[in-house]
Amino acid sequence: MRRAMLPRVARGEAKLSFSLTEPQSGSDAASLRTRARRDGGDWVVSGQKLFSTGAHARDNHIILVARTDPDAPKHKGISLLLVPNDAPGITMRRLDTVGRHIIGLNEIYFDEVRLPGSALIGEANQGWRYVTRHLERERITIAAYNLGCALATLEDAVAYAREREQFGQPIGRFQALAHALADAATEVEAARWLTALAAWRYDQGLPCAREASMAKLHASEMLVRLTTLGMQVLGGHAYTYDHDMQRYWRDARNSTVGGGTSQIQRQLIAREIGL
Repeated sequence: MRRAMLPRVARGEAKLSFSLTEPQSGSDAASLRTRARRDGGDWVVSGQKLFSTGAHARDNHIILVARTDPDAPKHKGISLLLVPNDAPGITMRRLDTVGRHIIGLNEIYFDEVRLPGSALIGEANQGWRYVTRHLERERITIAAYNLGCALATLEDAVAYAREREQFGQPIGRFQALAHALADAATEVEAARWLTALAAWRYDQGLPCAREASMAKLHASEMLVRLTTLGMQVLGGHAYTYDHDMQRYWRDARNSTVGGGTSQIQRQLIAREIGL
């Protein structure tokens, strides 16, 4: 499958998305109910996924997390399947979200979707092990995304604070704003190095569950604080569509939820430090 699929992805002929979350399983992801059963040499999938990022894109294939052994313990009996998003039996609804409109979140229904046996990714019933490793990489990627958003937010806020004049001087010269932006710049740099460390450890094949969660936690919460500050710096202008700050603010609101909530990240970090 890798020989057939990955060159197409590299050439831009195909896309990949990941579907794990369900209406009844968010933070408790291993409680998923989507079922894939064997029927001869095929797999037949039934169930529902929610908040599936980018699943609607043209030429996309969904990496689907499904339960393949309903009698196995909670974290066992889970497998990954590669599902073309236009396969018969799939119904998809794009969700109307507050922000991140360019990416798109979807609700997906699988009604007896038939797949060839070759759709299985890796070993059957070993999927949770793959999911765990994927989530580390996802959290690092999300941290990097949040860092990029934070850099744009900080740049726009500082530029406005230099240009906007009140009481005869740029508002950035007032200590209240200057110190707030200085603190924000420091938090951005902290996010940069946390993300870089987690990415380096992942690339080196070193354990990085703690570092990935730390990077994701800090970068996401930092972005929420920074975009809120950016809205305050720009004042009334930020509340209009004439400036990008409102978009940064709306997009950031999902950052402490998507890819694992801040509460889940803290729980993972606590476990990693021995609590």
